[in-house]
Amino acid sequence: MDDAEFRRQERTLIRLIGVCMLAFALGMALWLYNERSGNISHRAIPPVQKAD
Repeated sequence: MDDAEFRRQERTLIRLIGVCMLAFALGMALWLYNERSGNISHRAIPPVQKAD
């Protein structure tokens, strides 16, 4: 592997890591917004009672 190819792969890896970190940060921001605004209920659905 020559030096130019190694640099290209390194830049690609850094970009992919940046995209992953951006996606994680956006996901956390969305979760925090939903948590603070109270618009979404996170309660579990009650179980269905079976008739015997």
